[in-house]
Amino acid sequence: MTQWMSASAMWRMKIMQMSHERYRDLFLLSSSICIGGILLTMPDMIASSGQSEQSGVLEDRLLHNYPNPFNPETWIPYSLRESSDVAIEIYTLDGRLVRNIQVGKRPAGDHITKDKAAYWDGHNDRGESVSSGVYFYTLKVNGRHVASKRLVLLK
Repeated sequence: MTQWMSASAMWRMKIMQMSHERYRDLFLLSSSICIGGILLTMPDMIASSGQSEQSGVLEDRLLHNYPNPFNPETWIPYSLRESSDVAIEIYTLDGRLVRNIQVGKRPAGDHITKDKAAYWDGHNDRGESVSSGVYFYTLKVNGRHVASKRLVLLK
């Protein structure tokens, strides 16, 4: 059973009943604490200015591409806390850069639909079709690495 309560305008507390015995002792998980089978989670403080409150997005996030596996094209969704310059980089398993997709300045919020997500057509920076295989993609926001995920190209 999960219940959400507002602890203040800036904090939320999640109470979740944990049934498994190993969670019954006191332990800490980042900003969470478990006492007597109750998991209390206090997320990071919500920024009090600008786009993040308006968009409802609390952090920059990279989501899973779709479809995955794909052929010949895929969309890479992401969320932005505030208006930012966005780039997606595609790498081989051995770390070679295959494609640098400069998405440009994007507004705060979720970019998950085909018309808003980043698009990759399975070509490298020279316009050549890449081979089938596993690749990694990374989200960079204002030049800062946010996250990486794996995608599969099947031909």
